[in-house]
Amino acid sequence: MEVLICRINGKEAEDKVFSEFLYKLDDRKKAQISNYRFVEDKSRSLIAHLMVWCYLLKQEQCLNYSYNEQGQPFIVCSEKQFSISHSGSYVVLAFDDDNVGVDIEKMVDIEPKILEIFCSHAELEYIKRKKYDKGLIYKLWTLKESYVKYLGEGVSDNIINIEFLIYEDSITCVENPDLSFFSYYIDDYCIALCSKNKREFKIVNMTSEDIKTILKKE
Repeated sequence: MEVLICRINGKEAEDKVFSEFLYKLDDRKKAQISNYRFVEDKSRSLIAHLMVWCYLLKQEQCLNYSYNEQGQPFIVCSEKQFSISHSGSYVVLAFDDDNVGVDIEKMVDIEPKILEIFCSHAELEYIKRKKYDKGLIYKLWTLKESYVKYLGEGVSDNIINIEFLIYEDSITCVENPDLSFFSYYIDDYCIALCSKNKREFKIVNMTSEDIKTILKKE
């Protein structure tokens, strides 16, 4: 599994270089970007698509990807699967040989009452014992989101019933204990990954300027 993490400035959608590549995307991807109201949201979506493009250029694969019936993206003419997530100043992509799910969230203060929306009773009790540790809360939230993305179910109304056991050296999804989960922090963000892959994964850190450099060579 390979994970690409890009820090953006939020103004990429107004950048001339990136705008030129926007018109090379297919109609569905262009519509996704255009539907966002704010430039920061447009920028996150645009950079996510261009990161996929950069990955395909690097792998010398066809510059084409689509979506299956469950809404999961896949690379045409390749068995590679990938997942996209973005929040605040970061865009994250995860590529694997099988289904994969990734989620990133900026860790802001959260009202304890909101935890009842996505936490099981056991998880709530665990969070209370940990004195509502923000890192733990977001670890749990992103793990659930990464699992839902792995399954290809989009936004799950049943997320409260997806229960995790979190220990210092392990993370287990109760309903699917054979899957591998990884969680880590970058700045004030929490990232979670879900995959069948139990091996170590490669992390590639990049900036929007790095993407611009790659695209200019295309």
